[in-house]
Amino acid sequence: MFILLSTYFLIILTLLLLPENGWNVFFTFKNNFKSSYQVLKSKGQLAKARECERYLIELEARFSVGHFDQRFSRQTSVLKTPEYGFYSELIDSLLEKYRQLGLPLRDILRELKINLSKEIQFEMKCKAIAKNSYFQFVMMVLVTWGFILFTNSMIELSLDLSHYFVILFLQITGAFFFLKISKKLKTKHFKNFDSLIKKMYSFLTFIEVNSSQSKAIAESEILQLGQLVDERFLPCAYRLEEAIKKWKDLGLSPKTETQAVILEVWNLKEQTFQVFIRHYEGLKFSILAFFFLPAYFYYLYAIFQFFMEQ
Repeated sequence: MFILLSTYFLIILTLLLLPENGWNVFFTFKNNFKSSYQVLKSKGQLAKARECERYLIELEARFSVGHFDQRFSRQTSVLKTPEYGFYSELIDSLLEKYRQLGLPLRDILRELKINLSKEIQFEMKCKAIAKNSYFQFVMMVLVTWGFILFTNSMIELSLDLSHYFVILFLQITGAFFFLKISKKLKTKHFKNFDSLIKKMYSFLTFIEVNSSQSKAIAESEILQLGQLVDERFLPCAYRLEEAIKKWKDLGLSPKTETQAVILEVWNLKEQTFQVFIRHYEGLKFSILAFFFLPAYFYYLYAIFQFFMEQ
């Protein structure tokens, strides 16, 4: 207990006794980093998602009052579809079917807007976790190296340079693994969602405009859903296959079943948001526990070994 209290006292004292120019360097770095971050933020995925949401809101409003016009086109320089995920391609496809075939879009646009809003909330949570994680990583680095500088200034330690390289290696590796693993984790959780949603909406739009069965099935590639390896989507694929079979055999429209399956997939994606957030939080604590804290305690161990050898 005494050793633990002494360690924390030394950490606090290290931060308090940093020279004034050290703090100036820190705050200068902080301001420069903040400016660079604001530039990146304006070009980030979250900004694109919000731009796409505003576009959907305006589109929905124009369709509600019957004021849609040809300015809403990616090919024009005015009010073109914002680039964000699968939404851009899907919206353009929907608008094209509206122009050519008179596809009713108001309900679909409202559905897309609602789910995009949920996606924005999810991205904001991910961003908050990432910021908090890197802040904790930076604080651990400052505490560790501050403690190293403090002890070296108070006590003449002749530790081998390899100890410092091990500490630095653990810290850099931890930050690198957090970045890489979080990206792979996100890809794993949301793989196939975009393709699945696009195919289902494509199939639904063909039904809405009374296209032939063969055209709706072939061009939407809806029957390919059963080929997905992801077991989460197999019940949805089975329901759609059954609805298509009834459409072919009995002439029953699969519209209602397709809308229900689309809703089920959106709900599944929302559940996946929650699962990913838990895993993301767990990743942060794992990186702290296996890289940054060991780097700090490794230095304490090196000091202990040094005094034992004296």
